[in-house]
Amino acid sequence: MDVDVRGLLGRREILSAYIKVFERPEELLQVCAQVAGDSDAARTAVAVASDLSEIRARALLDLVDPSRFLR
Repeated sequence: MDVDVRGLLGRREILSAYIKVFERPEELLQVCAQVAGDSDAARTAVAVASDLSEIRARALLDLVDPSRFLR
């Protein structure tokens, strides 16, 4: 049961991040465009800029291919 609850809570966390970003997608794209580095740097930048957990930031970057924005 604990595994099911954790999975559901994780999904809820990811869905809330999607909602947050879908309301202001330009912010996510701008952060990705300004990152110099790899996908880890992009994930960290998105997490910090959007006040999101690493799980949420990873899920958001799975929607967008950050390599298109990395320098």
